[in-house]
Amino acid sequence: MGIYVTRSCPKCGYAFEKFERNYVAIGQPFRACPKCESIVIFDHVKEWGLLSFEGKLGYIFCHIFTNLFLSLFGLILVLIYYTFVLGVDISSGERTENFAFVAFLSYLLTFAAVSAKRTVSFVRQINTSRKRMEEQKYREELIKMGLIKEEM
Repeated sequence: MGIYVTRSCPKCGYAFEKFERNYVAIGQPFRACPKCESIVIFDHVKEWGLLSFEGKLGYIFCHIFTNLFLSLFGLILVLIYYTFVLGVDISSGERTENFAFVAFLSYLLTFAAVSAKRTVSFVRQINTSRKRMEEQKYREELIKMGLIKEEM
């Protein structure tokens, strides 16, 4: 599930439009305007290291539940295959002894495939965020913008 997030440049009005999978996204919280090069802050984008424990936990749960939801499509495909291709009337009990096993197995396989692909992307976002946060110059930019407090 995702939404379109649009921000406009405060100086020239250039509209940024970006699709985000979740409202809170992991990444660089600011962009340079391609038109006038001023800085535009995206408050829905956070660096992983700047999220609270609850924010990180919420992001992880959202990731897991999205995987579970997307995996239902594998189950739906098996249901369609049994009903329309094989012509099995599932409600009658005819030839359905293997349906539960096949449905469960398809759900697990779909969940594994969806989770593997999405988890690789998720871990990549976190690692990229951590690398950015290790750079002193980048942290100084975040301090200037007021996105993090000054370090002591």
